[in-house]
Amino acid sequence: MPTVSFSKSDVLRGTTVEPAWYEIFINTVGEWKPTKDQKSNNLEMEGVIVRNADTGDTKFKDVPVTLRFNDQTSARGFIAAFLRGLGVEIGAETYELANAQGKTIVAMVKNDVYEGRIVNKVEGYRDPKTKQQASEASPVTT
Repeated sequence: MPTVSFSKSDVLRGTTVEPAWYEIFINTVGEWKPTKDQKSNNLEMEGVIVRNADTGDTKFKDVPVTLRFNDQTSARGFIAAFLRGLGVEIGAETYELANAQGKTIVAMVKNDVYEGRIVNKVEGYRDPKTKQQASEASPVTT
């Protein structure tokens, strides 16, 4: 008889969160993959919500979220904002994004519609509030 198993993450993935600033723990950093039109590359990072960054509420704790980036010149501002959110001062350097794995960042999570369903979408990052947070983030330069 066919069976199927769901992990806690599988069950929580479909949870629509209330739009807010959340602390997100970055579990995995993927690799750059070509877009469908082969003109640029996308990168996905998988994380989970730790808590609401403003209230401390843990209502959406462990809800998975995907952080998405594109390598087009016009989209690099989103990557720079992400790095600043980790406490990195941006300069004319190369940054190893894989070093973000295991770090926590504060991100705005909003709701969006994708293929007719409501999804959570990360749309911005806060700079670390304290120097301690910035030093804990450690630079990700190579």
